[in-house]
Amino acid sequence: MKKTAIVALIFVFLLGLAGCGQQVINQEDYSYYAVREEMPVLTQDSGPAQGGRLRLFMTTPDSLNPIYTFNPYISDLSLFVFDSLFVADGEKSCVNSLAESWQLSEDGMTLDIRLRDGVKYHDGSEFSAKDVAFTIEAIRNAGSRSPYNDYIRNIDSVMVPDRLNIRIILKKPDPDYLLKLTFPILPGHVFEDWPIDGYDPDKKLIGTGAYKYDSFNEGVISLYRNDDWWYASVPDGLDHPIWIDGIDFIVHDGDYEMMAAFQKNIIDIATVSGNNMDYYSNRSDILYSQYVGNRFEYILISATGADGRRTESSEFRAALLKYLAGYIDLNPLETGIPAVTEVDLGREKAGREDTLEALEQMGMTYDEKKNTLYSYRNGVKTALTLSVKYNSLDLDRQITAEWIQAALQEIGIKVVLENASQEDEIKAVSNGRFDMMILGSRIPLYSNLEETLELLSRALGVEGREAVILPLYRKREAVLYSMEIRGVKNPFWKNIFNGWTEWYIVQSESDK
Repeated sequence: MKKTAIVALIFVFLLGLAGCGQQVINQEDYSYYAVREEMPVLTQDSGPAQGGRLRLFMTTPDSLNPIYTFNPYISDLSLFVFDSLFVADGEKSCVNSLAESWQLSEDGMTLDIRLRDGVKYHDGSEFSAKDVAFTIEAIRNAGSRSPYNDYIRNIDSVMVPDRLNIRIILKKPDPDYLLKLTFPILPGHVFEDWPIDGYDPDKKLIGTGAYKYDSFNEGVISLYRNDDWWYASVPDGLDHPIWIDGIDFIVHDGDYEMMAAFQKNIIDIATVSGNNMDYYSNRSDILYSQYVGNRFEYILISATGADGRRTESSEFRAALLKYLAGYIDLNPLETGIPAVTEVDLGREKAGREDTLEALEQMGMTYDEKKNTLYSYRNGVKTALTLSVKYNSLDLDRQITAEWIQAALQEIGIKVVLENASQEDEIKAVSNGRFDMMILGSRIPLYSNLEETLELLSRALGVEGREAVILPLYRKREAVLYSMEIRGVKNPFWKNIFNGWTEWYIVQSESDK
């Protein structure tokens, strides 16, 4: 791969833009900790009942077709208009939706899916296996212009034996492939002529979902309840109707307007991250639900090392990372939720004494009185010093750098902290002339942390190197809700609306 291509990939991952997902706004404006404006006076909550409208955030769409746009709020909208073969109900689990049953061959290469019978689209036409095949092919044809391109990358071919059965042949085994079959299924007869690029106002969304598309007027995309939604009549579906009458997506100029819109009571839901989320959790005028986000911070150790230092040894790198994985248990970072145990290396923890013993077996010596670890270079005994590069514009990374400094000091390694610009980081990663670096990225919707680290290894040019990356923690994020929205709320980063089928809206005095 050309060096410029490598640098481009590095740049993407340094920005933490690996994939799309819910947009979580990092708000440090203290005005947002105040009570919301024009708060309605609510009646007593007497339990679920039909009525009310949910108001959600939207930015100006380039397309309403969910497989042709990277706008995350169109993805939100599609959750209510369309259904998928499977629905993620947790980060690593999913349940059947349009798929009634499935079977994976012993070699893990062939996935047979039986579809539900009797499912109707909003226009009354019948859902079938041909629509699944059409959607997969449409995503494939769109290529990198579709946010779901990576979901179907492992599909070799698709066969449609009959109306209710579909066979998917994979290129390589993937025991978790059902989690990738969570994209919206589109009716071929409606979307076959839908342009990949551009927005056609005459094209109307037709799906199988709980809400039907109504209109897009004056900056509002309106949906109304589908009282014939198939999921409310199947044995493993709902035991009650959908409660909320309709959903309005209020269009704004950009993500930066989300919190202001929430504070002004224009929308009912907002997402936040940052170091001061406790302020939101203590507010009495909103409902608050925290979850573990997909953004994570990790340590990258160079396999080259600055000035020919010891990081070129995989044995040495592994000893450091195992030690840090154990250290974080005793000295957790307050900047997020520990993530080290989500990968194999992080589960191989080592304490201080075991680490020092391992380092001494590598030929180093430790002076207990001076608390100094020595290595030998050209026969000369030298106190071991490592550097940690980080971008101090990110306060959390500065905290993490100081945490690493304190951790390694306990085993006699002096750590020099080096503030670096993003350009400096990219250059260092390209040539490998550094010891340790603190970086961040995101887990793509179609992936998990382990897979993402493999992607990072390839993008950063360290694929095949042992003990070079250790995830430290994942960022905390939260959903803020209007007090009117009641019912079970179980958000996670792949679906902040998880549990929405149980939601209902408590009426205000003015709506009575």
